[in-house]
Amino acid sequence: MSEKVSQTTPAPPVASHRVLSKFAHLLGAQWFRDFMNTIFMISLARMSAQVYGEFSLAFELGALVAFVAEFGMNQALVADLGKKSSPVGDVLARYTLLKALLSGLGWAGGVGFVYWQEYQPDLRWLALCISAGMALEGLASTFFVACRTRGRQDLEARVRMTASLLGYGYGLAALFLGAPFVVVGLFKAVEHLVNLGGGMYMALGPAKVGRLRLGPKPLARTWRTAKNGMVFLLIALAGILYNKANIFFLQRYGGAPSVAQYSIAWVTVDGAAAMVSNILLRNVLYPLFVDLWHNDRDEFMSMTRTAVRWLLAVALPVMFLLCVEADRIVTLVYGPTYQDSIWMQQLLVPVILCGFFHNTAAYIMMSRKEERLLLIMYLVGLASNLVFCVTLIPTQPLLGTVLSIVFTRVVMTCCTMGYCQYKLRLVQWNATRPVVLAAALGGGLYWLVGKTGIRELAELAALGPILWLGWRWWRALRGAKLAA
Repeated sequence: MSEKVSQTTPAPPVASHRVLSKFAHLLGAQWFRDFMNTIFMISLARMSAQVYGEFSLAFELGALVAFVAEFGMNQALVADLGKKSSPVGDVLARYTLLKALLSGLGWAGGVGFVYWQEYQPDLRWLALCISAGMALEGLASTFFVACRTRGRQDLEARVRMTASLLGYGYGLAALFLGAPFVVVGLFKAVEHLVNLGGGMYMALGPAKVGRLRLGPKPLARTWRTAKNGMVFLLIALAGILYNKANIFFLQRYGGAPSVAQYSIAWVTVDGAAAMVSNILLRNVLYPLFVDLWHNDRDEFMSMTRTAVRWLLAVALPVMFLLCVEADRIVTLVYGPTYQDSIWMQQLLVPVILCGFFHNTAAYIMMSRKEERLLLIMYLVGLASNLVFCVTLIPTQPLLGTVLSIVFTRVVMTCCTMGYCQYKLRLVQWNATRPVVLAAALGGGLYWLVGKTGIRELAELAALGPILWLGWRWWRALRGAKLAA
């Protein structure tokens, strides 16, 4: 039976908690990093598909090592920092100690993996160099979480932009000077060392960095922290495995050039999904969800339903543009070599909507202390993904790689969103009906105007209704903010 809560207007909670302002700061930093990353990756892609594929594979391994360093504990860290009785320096010291130990273990596991897969020496050292730098990302995120719980996403944004400029600036300079690829790969270490130092400074301040120390009985509390974070670790492990497993299957059955074709399509689509999932949901809304679930259930429900409505309105036009403009995006940015990336990007666009809804539901469940049930759903998703990879990729590497992740995301969305819909009735027809009608009207206009043969005009006509709806909602939010 669904839980009964009072109905509130969706706009005021968003406005009163400065969600859009916090999101804007982190979005600006992410856009700047993505801009630098795009220049770097385009430079690699135009150099050769082989080089691009090797760097892409190294980044995937680095992401796994970074995950181990983070230990899936940032969600638990949000809850710990919310406890007023715990000194901030003590909490951050515990998590930093655990992540430092685990980053070493994760990198050691990466060493074993590249030797097990018998990578060529150049690829082996490149992967280990990049993964060592990315392991530092998990340490830096500890201090960024402290900034977010204080509502100071602007401080985090400053550090991230500076780190991106210095890290990618070094990488591009080394690349164009003809440095060995292992030396180029050190740019990740530069970026995340700046993130670590800057994050510590912003979270604690120059006068309080010395307070980053463990209090009485440090080992007992550190072990308790690790034990409490185990469920989050397993959730994050299952999530990263089902997102990354297909590319390792593709490397085995299709080689580095096929990895390059898939990576170009995946980077574009997943980048659009991660922009909202990682920035808005994890870094802005999740800390609010945790606080509101404990202090104001009515506003919690209003916030979550408003988030679902907005995410639907954002996902549809993004999916549309990435689908109809896939040929231009791939060809203009990466060159004519990557023709397979065009149709792969078009098939991958459902991942965006699934990612928005699934991640929203997952953070809602964690806010409600339902992480054990969420873990079961993630394990179902991982098992499904491995079945899809084993059955689809060996016979048709490129198509199978795309379908395996799309099918997995659909399975995960059905599990998490279906549960939240049953318990909380997140999706309400009265709220989502305007989005559905605007999308239907846009589809009709796209078909009708498309008969003129002017592609750009048809696309603008298709986007018109939903952009108009978003503008109306934006005006309502601004009015609510002024009223508050």
